[in-house]
Amino acid sequence: MYFSVGTAAKTYIILTVIATICSLVTTYLFLQEKEDLLLHKKQLQLLRISSELERNIEKESFTKQVTTVDNMAISGKEKALLINKWLQPVLMKLSAEYPDYGFGIYSKQLERIVAIGPEFDENRLIKVVRHESLKVYASRQPEYSRFNNSTGWGGKPILNIAYPIFYQGEVVGHTWASAKTEDVMVELQVVQAQVILYTAAIYMAILAVIWFAFNKWYRGLRRLAAYIKNHNQQEELTREFPELQFLIEEIAGLRDTLETEHQQREKVLQEIARIDRLDSVGDMAASIGHEVRNPMTTVRGYLQLFQRKQQFAEHAEQINTMIEELDRANSIITEFLSLAKNKAVNMKVGNLNTVIYALYPLLQADALRRGHEIGIELDSIPDSNFDENEIRQLILNLVRNGLEAMQQEGLVTIRTYTRGKWLILSVEDKGPGIQEEVLAKLGMPFVTTKEEGTGLGLPVCYRIAERHGAKISVKTGSDGTTFIIRFCLQAMPV
Repeated sequence: MYFSVGTAAKTYIILTVIATICSLVTTYLFLQEKEDLLLHKKQLQLLRISSELERNIEKESFTKQVTTVDNMAISGKEKALLINKWLQPVLMKLSAEYPDYGFGIYSKQLERIVAIGPEFDENRLIKVVRHESLKVYASRQPEYSRFNNSTGWGGKPILNIAYPIFYQGEVVGHTWASAKTEDVMVELQVVQAQVILYTAAIYMAILAVIWFAFNKWYRGLRRLAAYIKNHNQQEELTREFPELQFLIEEIAGLRDTLETEHQQREKVLQEIARIDRLDSVGDMAASIGHEVRNPMTTVRGYLQLFQRKQQFAEHAEQINTMIEELDRANSIITEFLSLAKNKAVNMKVGNLNTVIYALYPLLQADALRRGHEIGIELDSIPDSNFDENEIRQLILNLVRNGLEAMQQEGLVTIRTYTRGKWLILSVEDKGPGIQEEVLAKLGMPFVTTKEEGTGLGLPVCYRIAERHGAKISVKTGSDGTTFIIRFCLQAMPV
């Protein structure tokens, strides 16, 4: 069967790779453990042999004979040969029981090997130069070593253990036993061959099961794709794959919601575009806002100074106009800075109703000046965390937008209430509503229908809501517009 390079094929390949890696790792770890076990068994065998050789030596006689021979005026090799005549038979007796092992006895006082097997060679009765073999005198306990070459067995690698010989609490020499490493390796290779065969058989069985499962799933997916495309084979599909019954029902339901999903996607794209534009404007404002504001403050200061001087009295009206325009420009910069996404907020526990009550006289005065009214309908709501200055700015912007939207005498109503986990703030006006083409761009910087508007009021509101973890939604029609801000109480701990 052929798998195209898709999700199924990739999954099949991944599972195959995982199975391969697991098989290789498992085989390696098992063989490593088996090698360690074989080496440990060999080490224990060497310990038994060396300790048995040590027990076969009469310690007092060994010490006395070594001392006697050491006092003779002969060479070191001749001393070792004299001791060897007594000890070599003891060693060869043990060697007959263990023909595949090497043995030896070493005298600390003579600093020489005094017996060696399984084959005796007087030229090997020499001084030991391997530091590992002499560790036994410092540690006073058996010492296990592994040498890459040996003095016997043609220089092949060996395993070796040195066992201390004690007399009256002192280490007077040591015995040793050794074995060729290749003996362990031969046994290990037999085990390796068996393990590899077993692992390969299991591995092939796993691959076969994976292939069979994917083959069946692939056919099922092909039938499912045909059902989605042509709305046929449903009965056959659910009979062979009853697990897909739920999926088929879900697909049928999804067909009915595709249009809704498409509309929601368009809204999300609009929201992303709005946020991107807010971020761009906010970043720009944060980078240049202070640089522009500082010289403006200087200019305004000089204008106020000129305003107080008599020689500029005839230009008082022009100076006042310039100061007002500077103040207007400064307020626009403030709105720009409010768009910065990283603007610091001072979150404190408070109640939205308290902020609205405090703002009401100011809002009502502004409304009366325009020939309108402000109404408030405030339910009892819990305290929450918010930045009071930002919430004031949010309410002021929304209410003033509502007042400006009404051409004739009208009413702007501010409401607060809770719905489950949501704390709701709404601002409703009785204007003509928002046109569809404007509604699609709502919240984007510089989008305005006012002749002297900056198009920053609503973007500031959206940014403030974002910093408070709130969402803004809009209901609009010919009888008016309502901005609804939903604060999540769970996201605003008090």
